[in-house]
Amino acid sequence: MAGRLFSLQAELPLVKCALAESGSYLGLSGDDLSKYSDQLKEKERMLLQITQRQSKSGDENTARLPPPGPAVTFDRCSLKAVVQHMSEYEAVPHESMKALRALSSLAYKDALEVADSSGAMRQILRLIQLHPNEGAVQQAAMKCMCNLAFSAEVALGALARPDVLTALVAVRTAGDGSAEAFSGLPANSLHAEASKLAGEALARIIAADAEATAAAQASGGKCHSGADSASAALFRAEA
Repeated sequence: MAGRLFSLQAELPLVKCALAESGSYLGLSGDDLSKYSDQLKEKERMLLQITQRQSKSGDENTARLPPPGPAVTFDRCSLKAVVQHMSEYEAVPHESMKALRALSSLAYKDALEVADSSGAMRQILRLIQLHPNEGAVQQAAMKCMCNLAFSAEVALGALARPDVLTALVAVRTAGDGSAEAFSGLPANSLHAEASKLAGEALARIIAADAEATAAAQASGGKCHSGADSASAALFRAEA
């Protein structure tokens, strides 16, 4: 719903500009374009009413409304800017995908910095939940998880939380579903890739746990404990 409102609000300025310049839009001009503009405004009014009611209901599964107008650009090299874009445009799949891809690059460069950002981790999980049928969003989110899992410290810490493991297993077992695709790829291939990446992230978490346990045993210390048994159990549960 919020995504439809975002698209409509991005279209309205184009229609207004065409009207002001006595031009055309989508083959419409003059009175026909004026009627089309009125129809868009009425749709905007109704969508705003619906989304505002949803927001007041406090439903966590309802995406927040994006800012009006076309999507703004953001600094892909700034963690703060990327997380802000992820939050402000969480209702828009394409913008969510762009922000997740930027976050994935940041995670590749410095996994600890991204993992230490509670806002980043929280929003990754939120986008996974909000867009289960958007293959590109799921794929970008899982690529980010994979890059984070390259760090053993992150794998045994931020990624070993039950909510993260549950999300990874859900995507891993989802396989290929029906969804709209970005990047020119079939939707099912994006979901299949997301599933594969989720499996890789889980495998890295388990591998990091095994290495930590082996190191502890070799030094005669206490075996690593925490979310390791839960990660193994969840990974086996997907079979």
